[in-house]
Amino acid sequence: MDVRVWRTGMRLRIEVGTAGAATPPMREPEALEESGRGLSMVAVLADGWGVVPGGAWCALVLNGRP
Repeated sequence: MDVRVWRTGMRLRIEVGTAGAATPPMREPEALEESGRGLSMVAVLADGWGVVPGGAWCALVLNGRP
């Protein structure tokens, strides 16, 4: 797994990639499943996000001082 994080101005961008070329799916896991909620949480918390073959990204607007 690769993780890249960088900041431009008041925005933080995070990219997570895996060795596979598949586009990660958004799932609706069963209540007792222990996985499958990652993209759903990102969608709620991030100011922008998306998936690409082999990974996902999100952007967060930073409040406060640059």
